[in-house]
Amino acid sequence: MKPTKRPKGSPADLASRRADAARLLSQGRSLSEVADKFNVSVSSVRRWKEALTQGGIEALEAVNPPGPKPGLSASQKADLAEVFMRGAAASGYEKKNKKKNKWFAKDIVDVIERLYGITYHEKYIWRLLRKMGISEPDLRSHGFRVAQ
Repeated sequence: MKPTKRPKGSPADLASRRADAARLLSQGRSLSEVADKFNVSVSSVRRWKEALTQGGIEALEAVNPPGPKPGLSASQKADLAEVFMRGAAASGYEKKNKKKNKWFAKDIVDVIERLYGITYHEKYIWRLLRKMGISEPDLRSHGFRVAQ
């Protein structure tokens, strides 16, 4: 079986195409006629017709494509940068050696989840910090140590 490709067009364009197909089906056009008109398979039209029957025209509306949830917004990243530069102790993450004021990956994960309800894996945190423009030397220049 040939792998299927996502059809071209935005989700809204594809929903409009399905709605147009639904109108033709409601006018009594055959599955193959509709499939030919929209250059899709008969099985796709059959799925659309079934969705229409079961859920009405709303069932043919656009849905967001699957994928990971969006992460932090630009403003959230800017706020977090300030939190990180103030240091771990200032955020309530005091370790045994208070002079070192270390940020641990699990602490950063906790801060992000507590403030924004977004969960990151500990192994990803340092990459996130780099994407935010924060490096270990940046944190160290503020007198803080980064621990992994």
